[in-house]
Amino acid sequence: MNKIKLSTIIKTLSKTFLYAIIIHYIMNFKILTNLILIFLSSCASGFHYDEELLPYVLKFQYNSEIYGGKYIEIENLKIVFKDTTWLSPNTIGVCFLGGITPTINIKPDFWEYASESEREALIFHELGHCILKQAHRKDRMSIMKPELIYDFYSHEDYYLKELFLYGKDGYEAIFFNANKNKELLNKDNSDLDRLDIDIDENCITKDLGGGVTVFGTQN
Repeated sequence: MNKIKLSTIIKTLSKTFLYAIIIHYIMNFKILTNLILIFLSSCASGFHYDEELLPYVLKFQYNSEIYGGKYIEIENLKIVFKDTTWLSPNTIGVCFLGGITPTINIKPDFWEYASESEREALIFHELGHCILKQAHRKDRMSIMKPELIYDFYSHEDYYLKELFLYGKDGYEAIFFNANKNKELLNKDNSDLDRLDIDIDENCITKDLGGGVTVFGTQN
């Protein structure tokens, strides 16, 4: 049996220990690098969209200048088709507001059978949340009520003014006069005798924590 010198053992152990340290730092560096990349990708802002939804966003931008007096350039938004029924069974659209990138999800099943008027009303409503930072309104004559508007094209001029002029001088006097609104929207609809609609806030608005709020629109 050959004798192994102590110095040889020490050298071998030293090399092994050194290699272990190097591998340890290399692995930690890779992990750190991956974490940084994940963080940066999650924080990256920009405009991300499903192609079928883009024309409605562009029309929103165009109308912002016509009805609001100032063109709104949308540079940070994600708008895609995705299931929305996790918020409530009747939810067809949601806006996540408060994160790095405002995000809109549109229920694919609804979109497939919706009319152009219903599609545009839904997209403009969600953009009212995510871009204009507007909350739900209980007035049944508002595009920002939490229920889908089915007569959007019939009263498009009114709804667009109501959307883009909200909060500006004269808005309350112009758009929240009950008698004028009832006459404008539908004289024969007895439901309009009551201005406010009943809404269950738990079904349409949720605080997800971290400053993020989700607004839902129901069918």
